[in-house]
Amino acid sequence: MKLLLTALSTAVGTNLLIAMTTVSTIPFAFPARTLEQRTECLYSLMTSSLEIRRKVFVGLKRLILGLALSYVDHAGKNIYWEDITYSGPPKTGQDAEFPKLHIEQISSTFKSSTVDLETVSPAYDYIVIGSGAGGGVAASTLGENGASVLVCEKATPVPQTSMSQVESEAFGSLYENSGLLTTVDGNLIILAGSSLGGGTTINWACCLDTPAYVRDEWVENHGLEQFKPDPSGDGSGAFDLALKHIKKRIGVTENVTHNDNNKTLIEGCDKAGFKWKVAPQNFKHPHLPSCGFTCFGDKNGNKQGTAVTFLADAASSKNKNTHFLGGCYVNRIIRGKFSNSVNSVEVTVNNITRTITANKSIIVSAGSLHTPGLLKRSKFTNPHIGAHLRLHPCTAVVGEFKDPVAGYQGAPMTTVCTEDEMGPTGDGYGAKIECPSAHPGLMASSLPWTSGKQYREDIKKLNNTSAILILQRDFGEGTVDVGADGQVRVDYKICAKDKKSMFKSMRSAVQILRLAGSKKISTLNSIPRHLEPKTGGKGEILDGDVEQFCLENERLGMSVNGFGVFCAHQMGSCRMGISSEASAVDQNGECWEADNVYVMDASVFPTASGSNPMITTLAISRMLSKRLLDGGEEFERERLQRREENRRKFGDGGGKTGMGGVAVKLGLVGVFVALAYFQYQKKIII
Repeated sequence: MKLLLTALSTAVGTNLLIAMTTVSTIPFAFPARTLEQRTECLYSLMTSSLEIRRKVFVGLKRLILGLALSYVDHAGKNIYWEDITYSGPPKTGQDAEFPKLHIEQISSTFKSSTVDLETVSPAYDYIVIGSGAGGGVAASTLGENGASVLVCEKATPVPQTSMSQVESEAFGSLYENSGLLTTVDGNLIILAGSSLGGGTTINWACCLDTPAYVRDEWVENHGLEQFKPDPSGDGSGAFDLALKHIKKRIGVTENVTHNDNNKTLIEGCDKAGFKWKVAPQNFKHPHLPSCGFTCFGDKNGNKQGTAVTFLADAASSKNKNTHFLGGCYVNRIIRGKFSNSVNSVEVTVNNITRTITANKSIIVSAGSLHTPGLLKRSKFTNPHIGAHLRLHPCTAVVGEFKDPVAGYQGAPMTTVCTEDEMGPTGDGYGAKIECPSAHPGLMASSLPWTSGKQYREDIKKLNNTSAILILQRDFGEGTVDVGADGQVRVDYKICAKDKKSMFKSMRSAVQILRLAGSKKISTLNSIPRHLEPKTGGKGEILDGDVEQFCLENERLGMSVNGFGVFCAHQMGSCRMGISSEASAVDQNGECWEADNVYVMDASVFPTASGSNPMITTLAISRMLSKRLLDGGEEFERERLQRREENRRKFGDGGGKTGMGGVAVKLGLVGVFVALAYFQYQKKIII
């Protein structure tokens, strides 16, 4: 982006970027051109037949418009907010009824448990990499019996009391790559948490269960029996028990308060005869208007994310054996030389590098982007590491209303329309229709632009705009790789099957908005497309108008950098399975090619979850970490025998012979030696 802006500051660079237009030979840099010329330059980029030029336009639009509508000066003011009737984050005392004492207590607890490279121990029983949904639960569970745990978080933690909830500041301090991360082609915005608590710190508090048809698929197609509901129906299956524990701890409730955006969705669904249900939340006080700012951090601790639940539990454990190391980049995992041996991590904090040993296990919970990145940097070679990435690609349909909607006020996602969730072919790969939190920065970077004048008129109506989200359970998949600089690269394109489903649900969203009373409906095509009552009619949008509008939308398609798409869910890049031939980790989350290295985050999903993945991630981490904690002789025997059998069939579990090849040579001897060691340890403990 810096290179692009530099190029536009020169006449030569501008002419190269805007080549083959009527203004391309003007001997002026972009800033020196007239408003009309600059508009023509940008329009030519947006409509270019070359994907790279459309990528340039989209990058500029997201950066400039997103910042323009979200940046505040030293007084906390934005010059555009008055025009769009946006009030900004809640003022101090606005939520005075909410008790703040527990936040101060939690902050104090974290402070006493935080270490640096001078005070960190050289070895811990468990090292947990990442503090999000997976890592937080793992740290809390593994420390239950007094084991020592180190949580390594690459972000520098932001105390909740310091969270301003200003959009631009939150993106800079709580989001991956300041909210500007995209796929390699620039087409799809990737919103991911990068903070203490990970995605649970910045998500919309939506607590949907893993759909039954998805769990059935994981059992039948991937052999993962632990996701099968207990036949007795009493919820005593492994995953169901974990789910109960999770939901109780984070306070999942259906006692929600619908904001005007959700009320619009409900009204439209009822009139269309579409199925909808309440989306449970994990707010303590779901009625507060400030719930709408939870995506920019929750300074009051209203949302029961990982930071104020499981991480706080871990920090306040009776033995005080859990430590937190913030601003900690894990360079690589150093594997032991033999089967079932001890592993270490090499970490860097403030340019100082140190090695720390995990006497029992390493838990990788860095998320579906950074978990495969770390494993690849550590020379893991299993071909499923970084493959099968699912993103739940999203788009939106927006409707303009006569009265204010204020989609940024109140709990954002309290309703879900399930009418299309089974998809056009009924195989479960469809879309859910939900309500986002409609703040100006993100909306500004997504809405179409053709000129400054047109855009100003459209954005001024933001307060009266209802945004309806299309969240696709993707059948297609992408990859996560590591560049020469060690940073992750995401390659993902929406497949034809998923596009077809998304267009079907856009049609449903258009109907919902029409029946709820919208008089102007738009999709996120780069070249704006609006559906309005026809001149000379009765002032209403008719069914036939909807049909024609949606058919034309499908005909135009969803070109790369020509249609607004984004995601906030990343899953499946180290998927779980029953053999290294088909998966990166086994049923326990243990890497096939390295003993005592576990993955516990959304990257182990065998497929896309088809619902907001927080609850699924929390429950999987609880199930796997509890199993590891409880262990036992039978568990250890089954674990080692299963892994040995896999090694005999498929080698070391990687794509080529590596350190795991030693374990193949050891054969059953390794199993018996490990079991003998387990018995010896058991006697010492007793």
